Amino acid sequence: MHAMTAAQLGAALGGLSEAAVLERERAGELFSVRRPARPPSREYPAFQAWPGIAGWPLSRVMRVLAPIGATDVYGFFAAPTELLGGLTPIEALTGRWAVGTGDRALDAEAQGLLATPMPERLEAVLQAARALVALRAA
Repeated sequence: MHAMTAAQLGAALGGLSEAAVLERERAGELFSVRRPARPPSREYPAFQAWPGIAGWPLSRVMRVLAPIGATDVYGFFAAPTELLGGLTPIEALTGRWAVGTGDRALDAEAQGLLATPMPERLEAVLQAARALVALRAA
């Protein structure tokens, strides 16, 4: 995971202050993962500032994922899922397959999803997020 401080993420999001990043995190629009360093620190996954993810797409997914913890949220975004044809939600949202990610192959279902317009890719990610939340609640 490429991680950033709140200040770095704010800069990547167009010059937001560190306080604005923290406020967006409190509002559930962004998330951080706590690291057990000395002193403990918060790290913000950099993909939250990437085109296709930043802004309303991330905000919509985060609303669905609100019932689960930040570590599970990170795992959701970073892990390939059959619900998205073997893509990660990051890949689905950006419309780009991360070449060189182990032994994964890009099958026809994944290619089809990557070729769809953003609103359809976002809806597929939202459905996968709903499935994860339902699974955690069961």
